[in-house]
Amino acid sequence: MTRTERLAKTFGGKIMLYKDLPIPAQLAIAHYMAIDGEAWALPELVTHVWSTRKIKSHLPKMLPYFRAKYGKTKFGYVHIPMEALIDSIVNDENFVAIEQSEDDFRARLGKSSVGFRIPNHPTTNRWPIILSSNDYETIQDGWHRLGAYYKQVLAPVPAVYYHE
Repeated sequence: MTRTERLAKTFGGKIMLYKDLPIPAQLAIAHYMAIDGEAWALPELVTHVWSTRKIKSHLPKMLPYFRAKYGKTKFGYVHIPMEALIDSIVNDENFVAIEQSEDDFRARLGKSSVGFRIPNHPTTNRWPIILSSNDYETIQDGWHRLGAYYKQVLAPVPAVYYHE
């Protein structure tokens, strides 16, 4: 059983079709799959001259397209307590390899010093983090969201994961 499967099982994760996920989860996945990566196609209305900022601003309007095209793709959805996420992260191979202490990580989490700027994220309709399919790491995407939720003392953290 992978780390993601253990977390999901422990905290009541559910397998759902993309089209049935909460809207913030649909947006996070569409953003990650179609904008950050190229695993999903963007609607034809998006041309190569559109900026990433423009695509992001139109993402909610694109949800009907993503639901029609990828709606039957299965994902897991779960809410994980912040402490359980941190415990999993500090046991990641990469985390252990850099010999960082959990206290140092907690002190930096939610601050810009973790290697990226922490944008302001809303406290409602929160986008989930994306859990990794690889057993050597906990989070595949959403470090800035995790940092914002930690700083806002928001728990549990919504998370999505791939289901095969």
